[in-house]
Amino acid sequence: MQWRRRTKFSAFAGCKSLEKVIIPAKVREIGSLAFSGTSSLTQAVFLGDAPSMGTSIFDNTAPEFTTSFLEDKFGFTTPTWFGYPSEVTQLAPEIQVEQLTFPLLEDGKSKTRFGAVAANGAKKEKIFTVKNIGLARLTGLKVRIDGENAKDFKIIDPRKSSLSIDGSTTFKVAFKPTETGRRHADLHITGEDVIGGPFDVKLSGVGVKP
Repeated sequence: MQWRRRTKFSAFAGCKSLEKVIIPAKVREIGSLAFSGTSSLTQAVFLGDAPSMGTSIFDNTAPEFTTSFLEDKFGFTTPTWFGYPSEVTQLAPEIQVEQLTFPLLEDGKSKTRFGAVAANGAKKEKIFTVKNIGLARLTGLKVRIDGENAKDFKIIDPRKSSLSIDGSTTFKVAFKPTETGRRHADLHITGEDVIGGPFDVKLSGVGVKP
């Protein structure tokens, strides 16, 4: 997304696919209706001091829309700013995890089920996508498994150990039960300086007789 010191009138108005926008510190003015009607927009992050604002800039965005700004920047207010909900944020990476069958996983609550797999037979794999949705580069990306039956789940490591802002990578978890019965483990995805610490997902499967 290209930015000038002043956005054009209605520059992004009506863009239905825009979910998050990061506004660089160099932007000093935003024109009226610039993001009006962006119905999927949930967050606008300001990296500099508060710009001069037109009217109705974020009208008709997503119901949960919030403006976010850095603690040391001037001109912002909470809990609202220009009539929109507002919050303080920080320059840090943040992990988001997705799967094909469950587009967004919830940290600490989501469970990935591998179903029934023959004990000591062929493995079953699931693909995970890790995204950096924070405001700084994610480094030291690591994935590990522990828990009661950790030996029955194997990680095929991510292709990248560092993710730029909005960057992503994938990895696989293979389930190959060594015994029959229910098998459980915990998946942990982490990196350096990540908001909220490790992203945790519960893993489960069932070993059955061949």
